[in-house]
Amino acid sequence: MQLVQAEEADAERAEVRRFVARQRHARGDLQALCRQGPAGLDFRVVGVADDHSGRLDPSAANLAARPARADPPYRPVPAEYPSCTSQAFAFDPLACGKLPVRAEQPYRAQTLVRNGLGSAPAVRANLSSAAPPPPTRYEPISMHQDDTNALDALHELFDHIIDEGIGVILDTHSFDALHARLRELMRPLAQAIVSEAGEDADDSQVDQAARAIATRAALDLWNHTPIPDNHFRPYKMDKPERNAPCPCGSQRKYKQCCGAVESPSLTLPPDEMAGRVLKRLPKERIGEIGALGVPVHALGMVAQAWFEQERFDDVVALLEPVFNDVRGLDERAELAADVLGNAWLALGDEARRLELIATLKRAPDKTLKSAAFQREATLNCDRGDFPAAWAAFGQAQRLTPNNPTLAHLEVLLLLAEGREAEARARVDFWAAKLARDPEFDHSELIGLLHQMLDVGRVDERLAALPEDYPERRLLLHIELEGIEPPIWRRLEVENSLTFAELHDILQAAMGWEDEHLHEFIVGDHHIGPTTDVELAWDDPALPSEEVELGQVIGRKKSFRYLYDFGDGWSHRITIEQRLPSTPTERPAVLLAGKRACPPEDCGGVSGYYRLLDALARPDSEENRETLEWLGDYKPDAFSLASVRKAVASLFTRI
Repeated sequence: MQLVQAEEADAERAEVRRFVARQRHARGDLQALCRQGPAGLDFRVVGVADDHSGRLDPSAANLAARPARADPPYRPVPAEYPSCTSQAFAFDPLACGKLPVRAEQPYRAQTLVRNGLGSAPAVRANLSSAAPPPPTRYEPISMHQDDTNALDALHELFDHIIDEGIGVILDTHSFDALHARLRELMRPLAQAIVSEAGEDADDSQVDQAARAIATRAALDLWNHTPIPDNHFRPYKMDKPERNAPCPCGSQRKYKQCCGAVESPSLTLPPDEMAGRVLKRLPKERIGEIGALGVPVHALGMVAQAWFEQERFDDVVALLEPVFNDVRGLDERAELAADVLGNAWLALGDEARRLELIATLKRAPDKTLKSAAFQREATLNCDRGDFPAAWAAFGQAQRLTPNNPTLAHLEVLLLLAEGREAEARARVDFWAAKLARDPEFDHSELIGLLHQMLDVGRVDERLAALPEDYPERRLLLHIELEGIEPPIWRRLEVENSLTFAELHDILQAAMGWEDEHLHEFIVGDHHIGPTTDVELAWDDPALPSEEVELGQVIGRKKSFRYLYDFGDGWSHRITIEQRLPSTPTERPAVLLAGKRACPPEDCGGVSGYYRLLDALARPDSEENRETLEWLGDYKPDAFSLASVRKAVASLFTRI
């Protein structure tokens, strides 16, 4: 029995190590964790909303640091928005700054800060009273797995389904209610399964498939969702015998009903399920969590989600008791320690942060000790005490010589000292070593190491851009590519605007909702938000908030604006005229346009044409759901006055 328990503990530790190795990317003293979605299935989802883009406000610190030049008195600048930066070598990544607004500038941008940037889904304040999240809109599913983006979208679909199911269980404690909700959510998947099987997707077959898939998923969720009022243990329901009544409520035998359809199961790791449940607990119950026997790594996952929502006091209330006695803790507590340290940093409590480091140094577990010394190394580096930083790094290396996070820390210290050549050599060493690891996939960490070196390349490319250029007012024609009749706009803009400001202008002019990533392509330059993740082998994009139109456009006749990399909307921007600059006028004015832009998340050009077909045949039964999804959308609708007002509202006289 002891041997079995030891093997189970080892397996659990290995899974925690995999989680940390995949997702722990330290940036200075802040160690951010990406949320891991549930394991996916071999289906493809097309057009699932991908609004979890992780976009943050542009770095005000970067904008303020740009070299000064003679600006026109009416040039807009970004609004005074706070900016949480976590750049590669800024050792206090939560330091916020504001860009000063010059008094002589009569206009400044007003709408660069939008609700929801970088925010996590809100935690319900009460399990029984909160309204459910808005339904996710799905396009028909194509069951192929040749597209990484499609698989990611499928993970998002099941992530939504799992969260919805957990909410129903905690709110109703009813298997029937759970099954009914899952049956509704699984219908797009069932429709795809029937279609891919070569059958005509009539309602009866789709209903049968949706019922069967929902039954399997409901059993999985029911048996794996820990219930706070049940000592954090799940309810249990055995899989029915073949001749038993089907749990879907059809009154038929299981073998003749849902058991007759082969359906996929959900992968529901206990720690992830614990985390999903704890995120739903109201604040007043945080103090009860310690008595529920929740695994410490699950507490860390919950705390990380709260940290992303800036619930720093709740993070402290949840995790501080965990480290009152570190004698029983092991590497599974490393995530919780990271998040607690970040919370003290965010709250500005240096003394408690140092106390946590000292406590972790006393832990019997080598991994926790190593984490403490890594924290100490970044603190000393922040202070400029590089001998002490390297001493702490050496201690961490002796304790856990194969810890992948040491790669990031070593390169960080070398670059902070200005030893770029050595840093490049160590990146090559670590990349080769990590790539040979047979157990873990370190591709994201390897990419991060290369990105750290790329920061210097971006700075060099920015420095090479001209600071002085002829100031002009550009007449731009913007047309959405691949669509007839064309969807277009005509704008006048000052070439002293940044590409970040042009992005906001285009969003307002076209009618997009700014829910997705974007990029400008101007000749050989790729320009985008600094928070976009670049692949290690890509040339990193220039930060859009630091590059002005006049610095890169030159004599070019056109450039492109890409929006929503999933749907793939490409805008061709033609420079029709270069007019004299008019600094006393608004920096951007909409002059003309035709037709409404497509709805967000409609599936790109092909999906848009399917919507037009549905609008052309409103009496067709197969178009009913599509038309309900569209609502009052009218493709020919365009109000020049209202859209011109929306563009004008981006700037205000000061």
